Amino acid sequence: MTSKLIRRFTNLNWDRSDLLELYDTTRLVNINPDRLVAEVNDKSTGKTHTCSVHVIGHEAITECDCNHSTNELTCMHLVELLDYMEWSGFPWPPGKLTIVTSSPSLAWKSVFRSSAQTPKASFTPRSPEAQLHYVLDVPQSMESGKTTLFIYMSKLGKRGDWLKPRLRQPRGIPLGSLSPQDATLLEMLRSFQPKTYYYSEVAEVEIPRPVSNTVLRQLAESERLYWTIDHNDMETWNQARWSDEVWKFKLSLDKHPEGWAVRARFVLGDRTMELTEPVLADSEGLLLMPDQFLHYEPAAEAFPWISNLRDHNELIVPAEDTDELLEQIQSNFLESSIFELPEDLRYAERVGLPVPRAQINKPTRGNRKLSVDVDFLYDNHPASGKIAYVDHESRTVVQRDREAEQRHFEVIQQCEEIDSAQPHELAPEHLAQVVAMLTHAGWHVEADGNLLRHSSGVSISVNSGVDWFDLHGEFDFDGKKVSIPKVLSAMRRGEKFIKLDDGSQGLLPEEWLQRFGDITNLGEADGDALRFTMPQAALLDSLLAAQDNVRLDAKFRHYQEKLRSFSGIQPATAHRNFRGELRHYQQQGLGWMKFLREFQLGGCLADDMGLGKTVQVLAMLQAERARRPKKDEPRAPSLIVVPRSLLFNWINEAERFAPQLKVLEYFGTQRADLHDELDDYDVIVTTYGVVRRDIELLMEMQFHYVVLDEAQAIKNNQSQAAKACRLLHARHRLALTGTPVENHLGELWSLFEFLNPGLLGRNESFMKLARRAKGETSALNAIADGIAPFVLRRTKTEVLTELPAKTEQTLHCEMHPKQRKLYDELRDYYRTVLSGKVADQGLNRSKIHVLEALLRLRQCACHPLLLDESSKAPSAKLDVLMDQIASVVEDGHKALVFSQFTKLLAIVRRELDHRQLRHEYLDGRTRKREDRVKAFQEDPDCPLFLISLKAGGHGLNLTAADYVFILDPWWNPAVEAQAIDRAHRIGQDKPVFAYRLICKDTVEDKILALQQDKRQLADAIVRGDSSIMQNLTAEDLAVLLS
Repeated sequence: MTSKLIRRFTNLNWDRSDLLELYDTTRLVNINPDRLVAEVNDKSTGKTHTCSVHVIGHEAITECDCNHSTNELTCMHLVELLDYMEWSGFPWPPGKLTIVTSSPSLAWKSVFRSSAQTPKASFTPRSPEAQLHYVLDVPQSMESGKTTLFIYMSKLGKRGDWLKPRLRQPRGIPLGSLSPQDATLLEMLRSFQPKTYYYSEVAEVEIPRPVSNTVLRQLAESERLYWTIDHNDMETWNQARWSDEVWKFKLSLDKHPEGWAVRARFVLGDRTMELTEPVLADSEGLLLMPDQFLHYEPAAEAFPWISNLRDHNELIVPAEDTDELLEQIQSNFLESSIFELPEDLRYAERVGLPVPRAQINKPTRGNRKLSVDVDFLYDNHPASGKIAYVDHESRTVVQRDREAEQRHFEVIQQCEEIDSAQPHELAPEHLAQVVAMLTHAGWHVEADGNLLRHSSGVSISVNSGVDWFDLHGEFDFDGKKVSIPKVLSAMRRGEKFIKLDDGSQGLLPEEWLQRFGDITNLGEADGDALRFTMPQAALLDSLLAAQDNVRLDAKFRHYQEKLRSFSGIQPATAHRNFRGELRHYQQQGLGWMKFLREFQLGGCLADDMGLGKTVQVLAMLQAERARRPKKDEPRAPSLIVVPRSLLFNWINEAERFAPQLKVLEYFGTQRADLHDELDDYDVIVTTYGVVRRDIELLMEMQFHYVVLDEAQAIKNNQSQAAKACRLLHARHRLALTGTPVENHLGELWSLFEFLNPGLLGRNESFMKLARRAKGETSALNAIADGIAPFVLRRTKTEVLTELPAKTEQTLHCEMHPKQRKLYDELRDYYRTVLSGKVADQGLNRSKIHVLEALLRLRQCACHPLLLDESSKAPSAKLDVLMDQIASVVEDGHKALVFSQFTKLLAIVRRELDHRQLRHEYLDGRTRKREDRVKAFQEDPDCPLFLISLKAGGHGLNLTAADYVFILDPWWNPAVEAQAIDRAHRIGQDKPVFAYRLICKDTVEDKILALQQDKRQLADAIVRGDSSIMQNLTAEDLAVLLS
């Protein structure tokens, strides 16, 4: 009930400790089955407010005399009352209730409604036939920690006298036989017993201590409340009256022959009472005397003393412990009202100067955050209790300066990186920032009990080897030196500190590591140095440029001078034998490849699809054929590795633009006959599959160039294709791909390990950087800066201003009821199955089941026939597609229809045949692909081309189409972009419209969101910035010398 009430305070964040800070005491005044009244003391105003909760039907009407309750808001006094009831375990009110705040209109209505209810006969008997006796069992109460009562019932005898009381179970007593007073009290006591069959046979009633005083007060009013040491023996029953007398608990320190005696007693005016006089003293301030109930205060502070001193009434302290005794008293009870200390034993007092201390601890198991313990030091003494510490020599009590402590503590509260709630916690990534902030604010900061030291800077020197550079560096932690490799090693282990020679802890320089750790991690540790290869020299130079204290040797200075003398890349014209005219951006690409060749570097041409990467490579190979080779560079063939689907395209393009090149198609079962002829050709075109199978032969050859088209084929560095390509020997290496990064940055390492081995360091180091790059702009920038000179990327919007516009749009399809029902059932089924599997086996071991579920859900969103060939459920996508196609064909346009599901394409084919619409079809099993492409491109009566997304998503020129339909979203947005660019490329003279068909409220919506994340990752790494060509500087030249 309390939680429901609290939710009405939309801006209130509270817990029990908050309420205790505001409200000193809550005292229950009256409890009935349908009404509860209490007094709440408000610390902020010093006033006591009367609150009530009245149950009528299924409504709980709340009211408070503070007049702050309205129809829309309930006051905090009522919140405290109900929270007190919930916290104390008092089971009232019963059942599920709707909370209603009282108002003038509601007040009169509730009175009328309550008065109109037919009174229960059991509450108004003509004359009671029985009366109850309430017996408090002292031993059982002390044992259970609750006020334990037994109920005895006396029946009215035939002669009008009361018979001997008998023990009864509360739930077995008929209410109709009792007086209204007993019936009300019995119903209240029953509420303390759980409503179970077991408790229907239990006689005792256990009342929680927080509410026992109120209950006992009401029971005493019946004049039939007793206490006993054995409720079965009525001779031991003692009637207990209720008194409102409140006694004070006091402690005194008196001289004793052995030293000092601490004595306790109760005091009321000039009357005193020993601790042994009450039969029982409970933790809520109740004193049970032989004939009455009294009260004592302060209960919370006094009860522990009563428990410890009750048996012997005094505590003897030896004389030699006097200083420790006084320190205990002065430290913890100086402001207490219970301790009476002689004036001659009181120490002088002064306010100390607090030094705030933050102790940072390692995360506990299951929690990644660091814990932060806060305390204050006074003259190097940690403060505890109410004062700082006691100086016995000067007989002075050093008091805590609470205001100063609060000012210091506000630094913690205002620090956004530290959780303000107790216990304080701190995310590890914010450690350096927080420690720096606290130190500057005058805090003493420790980690695991050790003082933390900051690094004041780093000194660096560079020494050169034959084909490497060694970087030496040391961080200075207040005179304690630590080498860069050791700091990097600690960082790799996930540590935040490094142990220094004097046992203190050096805080790892997080800001420096964030800026330069990615670069330094690419070097190989060699003792106290980091070794960089020549291709990594530009990365090293970018690190050194930002350092103040650097010493360089002559060889590295010479390298820097050579960088500064570099004049940049110039556009190059095609050789006269090249049959084609290069656009300006293609001439820039040709110049960039010339630059790579001169410095013996590998590069990735990452232009948008349709910008003529094939043409640029053919122009380069034509120029290479005409170039006079160096004396130590014998003529050798160039190898072009392509997907099987692009073989005919490369052969045709070479024949068209560079007919003088002698080109060999190295493919098929007869290729073994060509082994002896390979060196006779200028260009050998083959597939990734052939390279994988013939690697033992091919790795023995020396190639002039190795060019990988659609180089994302080697994105998995552990694949056989990637390993085989890295074994090929070539003077120069190129990779062509519009998508160097499709899914994750690990693919980039695989690509560059082929192009420039060692440039991105070890795979393990780079993958750590890649994982960071998912959420950190600095890491993304570090990767982008490092690879910038080796990647040339231009987008169509940048270089082809004459290319028609491309419009992309998502068509959201509303499922038919049958399809929606099937999808929802399938989704609910997999949700249940997967939650169990993931819980039992973990996510990694359940991935195959997760992928199966996603596949089935995507198929259902496309067409139910993909799941069940006998399904009669319609497909929203098919209906939308047919409507769109009808409009496109009627207006004389041509369209491409892509899907990764060939079964879905087969369904579309059947529908097109039914509507007598001509079309071409291509998937991975299609032979003579060029014939299908030519038919679509040249036949005006063939308006549609159905294409498998994987088989026809790249390498095809389909500019006859100006409409593209993607029937199902793929995880990788680059695949879809390639498909669309089959139409939107050089040669297209019409605007292109691309439509993605998505079923609303399905897994396909999530795929679109995932696509956006991957697109942002790729854009952040491979920058489409043509200014690299004109403005390539020495800083951009990463690996020029080898």
